[in-house]
Amino acid sequence: SLIPLVDRHIGQNWRTELSKPIQHVLSRYAYARAFLDDVDIIHDHTDFQERELPVPKSVYTVHGPAVPEAVARAKAVMDGNGGGLIAISHRQRELFELHGVQFAGTVHNGMDARTMPFGDREKKEEFLFFIGRANWEKGLDLAVRVAGRSGLPLSMAVKMTEDHEKS
Repeated sequence: SLIPLVDRHIGQNWRTELSKPIQHVLSRYAYARAFLDDVDIIHDHTDFQERELPVPKSVYTVHGPAVPEAVARAKAVMDGNGGGLIAISHRQRELFELHGVQFAGTVHNGMDARTMPFGDREKKEEFLFFIGRANWEKGLDLAVRVAGRSGLPLSMAVKMTEDHEKS
């Protein structure tokens, strides 16, 4: 069962000096709760690894690009955990595996298309849409080139909370 600890995400929109300690405390609580509730597996989305409690098998989802700091964190988790790492896309997995990071599997971000509203196709607007982070591996530059070649307008929803995403 899912045990929610906060009502909204913590992390990239929080200042680093706040998000890391909060993630650490919440992870410790989650692991303690999992131990007390005798869960079978923990799927962790943080960089935290519990080493003091005899927790069940854990898998860790790796988020973000294959930059040196993320590769080092993933390798540390990989070396210290029998459960394995989970990638969020095949491309992310490829990029990390170039640096020797091994994954147990890939779990894509998903949505239920049946819950998404669709407009009248007769009245649809002709444009391209990009949604994602402003990082090189997301292909923002490719979206701009495709829009230029196609002659269609491009609308973008781009996350730019990290310093390197703003430059």
